[in-house]
Amino acid sequence: MKKTVVSFLERTVPPGETVLVGYSGGLDSTALLMALREVSLWPIHVVHVDHGWRPESAHQADQIQKQVESWGLSISVEKLPPFSEQKNLEERSRQLRYEAFLSVAKRKKTKWLLVAHQADDQIEVVCKRFLEGASLLRFCGMRPVETLFGLQILRPLLCFRRAELQQWLGETPYIDDPTNRENRFLRSRMREEIFPFLAHSFGKKVTDSIYRVSKEAALLDHFAQEEMEKRSEVTTFRGGAVARLQEKSIHPFIAGLLVDTVCKEANIPALSRAQRETAVQTLFANKGKVREVQSGTGAIFIERGLIVGFSQKIDKIEKKSCESDRGEVCIGSWCIRWEPVERAEEQKKGSWIDLFQGEERTLYIPQGSFVIRPSNEKLLRGIEKEGGPLSLRSFVPSIVQGFELVADLLSGYNRVPSFPCTKVTIVFQVARIERGC
Repeated sequence: MKKTVVSFLERTVPPGETVLVGYSGGLDSTALLMALREVSLWPIHVVHVDHGWRPESAHQADQIQKQVESWGLSISVEKLPPFSEQKNLEERSRQLRYEAFLSVAKRKKTKWLLVAHQADDQIEVVCKRFLEGASLLRFCGMRPVETLFGLQILRPLLCFRRAELQQWLGETPYIDDPTNRENRFLRSRMREEIFPFLAHSFGKKVTDSIYRVSKEAALLDHFAQEEMEKRSEVTTFRGGAVARLQEKSIHPFIAGLLVDTVCKEANIPALSRAQRETAVQTLFANKGKVREVQSGTGAIFIERGLIVGFSQKIDKIEKKSCESDRGEVCIGSWCIRWEPVERAEEQKKGSWIDLFQGEERTLYIPQGSFVIRPSNEKLLRGIEKEGGPLSLRSFVPSIVQGFELVADLLSGYNRVPSFPCTKVTIVFQVARIERGC
């Protein structure tokens, strides 16, 4: 056990980094902490979260603090605030627990959190996901290393069954929490009622079969990730992510994984099954077909061979006539200002992805009134374009004078004017808000 845990840390955490350890005092977390007591390469800080569900929990928290300190380890005891929500008690408690972990992590200036999830926990997670109709790759359950709640969650005990941990601990005392057997919690019902019923009905221990499925799903997930990386390119930017297919066609299964990856990298809630299927179909659709899919506070844009995800929704551009020689206006998700100048400064070139990083983009147009509007094929006819996404044309401004396009932000087109001229500065304000500007 000790070798397994130390080897896991060597592969994942740089030496010298402080590592938090979630410790409830129960069987699993006691086994994890015992395996870590002699570790010297990483400073260990224990975190105990008191949910306050039982009258004796405060007393147990005091006992846990004294015990941990007697082992020569530092500890933080976090008391969760009471809340009245009963329907989603487990999920709400989990969220508050990880918020407490994150608070301690910030104080300790670390991002690493070790938790004691083991193989039987994995079995329960996989069974729950199967019954809820999760996708096949989700059957791999909890990953050994995962980014959640702003923390790097590390699970070195996923290869051990609960009985193995108990045997390894021997006579070492631990807290037997009675809430683990209360049937108001789904996990408890699975452990105490559902799995025994299935074992009796099938005449064999079904948990072993579920565990095997989770390991095979993990192998499939690893293979699918490798295939996706070979056939596509995913780039993150401030407030979003973009994925491009490197091949004309990939398997729909891999395409679905690519959609999931963009949502994750752009910090967008996972799409519904119907939305996901629509996104996959659009990836392989004939040229010109585009989709916008809203998800939570964000949105993704899909066209043939390309997906763009934004963590915040962006607004469409509406036509705006600008008659004065100087001014400032916000249109859609953009802030635009203009003023007359005698000569042009050197323009900073960049790709269409750079537009959404919150940096100012400068254009120069002939003097006179102009119209800010979205571009279209008619306006862009005969203009050399840099390949900006069709799906974003309604959301990115272009500038027209008379009936002629003089600047288009998405394609990178800017007709060189004579001087003096008008300097136009454009910035994507969603990104500026995210940066606190």
